[in-house]
Amino acid sequence: MCSIMHCCLLLQGEKSERVLQLTSDMIAGNSADYTTWQYRWEVLQELHADLTQEYDFTRRIADESAKNYQLWNHRRKLAKALGPDTAQAELQFCKDALDADAKNYHAWAHRQVVVSAAGHWQQEMEYVQQLLQEDVRNNSAWNQRFFVLQHTLDQYHSLAELLDAELNYTAAQIARVPDNESAWNYLWGLFTLPGCKQNDMARQERMYVICQEALADSPSCKPALDTLAHYYYSLALTAAEQHASAQAAVAARYGLAVLARAAIADPVKDNYWRYREQQLHQLLAKAEQVGKGSA
Repeated sequence: MCSIMHCCLLLQGEKSERVLQLTSDMIAGNSADYTTWQYRWEVLQELHADLTQEYDFTRRIADESAKNYQLWNHRRKLAKALGPDTAQAELQFCKDALDADAKNYHAWAHRQVVVSAAGHWQQEMEYVQQLLQEDVRNNSAWNQRFFVLQHTLDQYHSLAELLDAELNYTAAQIARVPDNESAWNYLWGLFTLPGCKQNDMARQERMYVICQEALADSPSCKPALDTLAHYYYSLALTAAEQHASAQAAVAARYGLAVLARAAIADPVKDNYWRYREQQLHQLLAKAEQVGKGSA
């Protein structure tokens, strides 16, 4: 009956208080109904309604279906219409959703939009650090940290200062849980920031130290072995570019030795290790060929 009435009102194009209530009932019955959400927004606009009252409505829906795309789309429209003064309310809404499910993609996406619009970068970094302190394996929090970092590069005097600070922070988190791939992925991501070059990892001896400390604690730590092998690969590439064939060959051999350990520690990724070995074998062959030619 409600569905029939809903269709009739839509066809008539009525936008009134009773239609607004009807959309509430319809969404309560099917919160994924995009058409009803959209019509509700149009009714709100037509009535010049107090949009802050939508907070209670959206919160009730979130309590039942926090991963509802239509809900977050509606909330995004509210935030845009109400302006930057609502940023804290939006961030709290996201936090409540993330407290219930730390991997709620919609909440993270909405949070990024709000933080970007309001410029609350320092507050967001503090929030992320709190999450990582509570759960260092929170991959979503690591991703958000990188998002904030990408938008606050101008707060550092140089790329070297940024890398030093982030390497120190990440090393401390890796020390807590050495086999946490989220932290290691973040570490690799640092070398994709603007200003970094392909082989910059070789210029950071701290990377070697981080890997060795993790392996001292956990000798079969797969991400540490993977990273250490890549460090040697970067060293070999850098040496080859500088025509230092002997150093390139040494770095390549060290890298191959590390990959042999990695293949034992994680045989499931055998094809990946073989690919990495092929890269180092190619570098080693070229280095040896150059070395023979210059002998």
